[in-house]
Amino acid sequence: MEHQLKALHISRFYVFLIGIAFFNCAGNQATTTDIPFPQSKKVWHADPGLKDRFHPEYPDDLQVIIHKGSSYTSQSVPELVWVTVISEKNASYSGILLNQPSPDLGYSVGDTIYFKMPSGIEYPLTFTREYLQDRSNWHIEPCSQCGFDELFDLPVKIYEARFPNLRDIITEDESADISAFSLHCELCGGIQKIYHLETALPEDSSMVKQDHK
Repeated sequence: MEHQLKALHISRFYVFLIGIAFFNCAGNQATTTDIPFPQSKKVWHADPGLKDRFHPEYPDDLQVIIHKGSSYTSQSVPELVWVTVISEKNASYSGILLNQPSPDLGYSVGDTIYFKMPSGIEYPLTFTREYLQDRSNWHIEPCSQCGFDELFDLPVKIYEARFPNLRDIITEDESADISAFSLHCELCGGIQKIYHLETALPEDSSMVKQDHK
């Protein structure tokens, strides 16, 4: 079962990589709209993680991975899209979506999306506002293989999907009931360990609910 799960995640990511190759071969046809920007210094140009990622003719435009959540909770395939960056807060960014992704991803041209540049992945990745607000409550160990240090969905949602038989121990509004768990990395099948900072410490491996599938 473990090998099947890894194969599912890896095949899903390979479909995404093929999509990236097709998108790049299309000649970067996306164009920016006339969006007013403040004249103050744009901090995203100084972010080392975003260096050399901006379009040469549109210096606030870059490519971002857009998705609908974890493969544990969604079967939609992530896509690469063009985004115009408009603001920054706590090392995450908001931007305007410039081209139309697949309808099942739930986004339209002109939507505001939120993203950051995780470790272990080639492009910046979108996140929901809910995820970004909840992120400070969790310690996510980088993947044991690729170093990816974020998740594709809220830890609580992933936990409920991975361990449905344990949902009765989770209250409706208390993510702290989940102390710690592990799962297979969405990108490479390695192992990530997730700890809630109020109820578990990273060094306490005995509290980690293991993902064996």
